[in-house]
Amino acid sequence: MAFYVNRDADVLLREEELKADLIETVRSLPRKPEHIREAAILFYLDRLTLKEIVEQLDLPLGTVKRKLHEARGLLRKEFDVASD
Repeated sequence: MAFYVNRDADVLLREEELKADLIETVRSLPRKPEHIREAAILFYLDRLTLKEIVEQLDLPLGTVKRKLHEARGLLRKEFDVASD
């Protein structure tokens, strides 16, 4: 039983560490090109929908999608993760 409790605690700790790293990295995304950081924060941290981001940033849907695509590329590079 202790093994499972300790394992679960380790998994939860690792998830919290990854979440903290993600928050820090998203917040440190470059401001230029414009709106990459803002779109990423709204999508990944504030968990807004694409429609809500479009309304908040007053940008076309295609532009928001492109900004999120660019942000994902930067995040993949930062975390050394290959794209699918």
